[in-house]
Amino acid sequence: MDRKNIILCGFMGCGKTTVGKELAWRIFYDFVDMDERIESIAGMSIPEIFRQQGEDGFRELETKVLAAVCQNHGQVIATGGGALMRERNVQLAKQSGSVVFVNSEFDLCYDRIKDSDRPIVQSSSREELKALYEKRLPVYRSTCDYEVFNHGNPKDAAKAILYSLL
Repeated sequence: MDRKNIILCGFMGCGKTTVGKELAWRIFYDFVDMDERIESIAGMSIPEIFRQQGEDGFRELETKVLAAVCQNHGQVIATGGGALMRERNVQLAKQSGSVVFVNSEFDLCYDRIKDSDRPIVQSSSREELKALYEKRLPVYRSTCDYEVFNHGNPKDAAKAILYSLL
């Protein structure tokens, strides 16, 4: 396998970070969590970025950080749930490597995120989050090179990604 990046996309709570860490460990790649990288560069939490700069400011920063991260190779990159809703970010991801959609059913995602401090979760009802999930689902599918299901076992999802890429 070459050292192109593997970019994971999917809805909040689908398991991109957990699956990504497992996959990176298995194939000796570096793991990059975009949300953590953004917080590190900004020197503040994502909720604080949203408060100070709004979602548009956050999305601009997200694109800049993704462009910088994609300059390196041999990485599994877990993007934020909305990162690949921007065409520029899709281009960056596809130029950098393979895009994998980590798909989990909405109820599982919701159970994982409902008590989080994520700005979109805090400002949205369950029904609004479900509508957002349904809106993003076709974008994830049309953007990805591969789709794998994460039903709660990250090792199985990581293996499925690995087999897809071989």
